Amino acid sequence: FTACVIWRPKRCAKNRRQELSSLKTGNWTAVLQFEERIAMTSVTTNATPTLTRLATLNDLPEIVSLLADDELGSLREHTSNDLDPRYVQAYYEMCAQIGNELYVVESAGRVIACLQLNIIPGISRLGAKRAQIEVVRVAFDHRHGGIGIQLITYAVERARIAGCSLVQL
Repeated sequence: FTACVIWRPKRCAKNRRQELSSLKTGNWTAVLQFEERIAMTSVTTNATPTLTRLATLNDLPEIVSLLADDELGSLREHTSNDLDPRYVQAYYEMCAQIGNELYVVESAGRVIACLQLNIIPGISRLGAKRAQIEVVRVAFDHRHGGIGIQLITYAVERARIAGCSLVQL
């Protein structure tokens, strides 16, 4: 199974004709749906091949740059030439914790997006696990090209494989 973003009418259509009518009026919204197929980890978006993978220590400088690439991030992140050792410590702590994963999207040898996925066990919902998606960033020059959708879709699939019944952003 894999999760994919699909477009559905904002109101439930009773039949295919109503769905087509909704399509013509632009009354559609994005939803996630699970389908039986092989999960893709690499796709071509805007004619640029990309690969979604777990982050490595060598990716940290590019990840920190992505985190600093907005008004708030520029105030709280440190992007000097020398990587702050607190980032390295946090990376090792994340790696040591089961269910705490940092993913990147790579294109032409460059990290162009990142996301942190946390699998959280819980008591509610009969002991169901939930996934928390955080730190979603896409490089400025790659925004509006589907990279964010690719990354969120990948994270939702990973959450499903981990047995999560709920995904939070």
